[in-house]
Amino acid sequence: MVPFIYWAISKKRPDIYETIAVFLCFTGIGILSLEGDIYNLRFGYGEFLTFICAILYAFHIATIGYYAKKHDPIILSIIQILVAGIFSIIFALLFEPKPVDMAEEAIISILYLAVFSTLIAFSIQNVAQKYTSSTHTAIILSMEAVFGGIMSLIFLKEPFTIKFAIGCLAILISILTTETKWKFLRRKTNEDLDLPG
Repeated sequence: MVPFIYWAISKKRPDIYETIAVFLCFTGIGILSLEGDIYNLRFGYGEFLTFICAILYAFHIATIGYYAKKHDPIILSIIQILVAGIFSIIFALLFEPKPVDMAEEAIISILYLAVFSTLIAFSIQNVAQKYTSSTHTAIILSMEAVFGGIMSLIFLKEPFTIKFAIGCLAILISILTTETKWKFLRRKTNEDLDLPG
């Protein structure tokens, strides 16, 4: 979704390689994420919520990609986290029960998520998006599904399946497509044409 949202924002049309990469990546994530075997995939309530989240996150990546090139990405990160924090506090006070007691482990987890998973992670992403396209960012971030699957194979001893292999392969091919545009194949072909005889 990201290149098409970015196209609407910036009027910069994605090239054919980015378009192919997006569909490959979407297919790979779908195969890795949806329940059931490859011939009997189901789309449940959790998948629906994840899809809505993906749409909103695609808007986030596209808008950051657009504004990070025009403004200081660190300032964008500060504003972004400040606004999210204010809205989170308001909605927590309105809809969440007041915490009576909080364990020390919970406080450490919250601080870890606030500093490393939010402040540092989003700041790095915003700075990186100043120097790369939104499409590249989205496809690189989609590797999370691959690494999550690999970790589940290693630590949870989940079985290696054809579905997992096809999903990972589709995502890896999408990254190769958007990052290289397959120039290394064309270069080899051109060198072959220059050979004598």
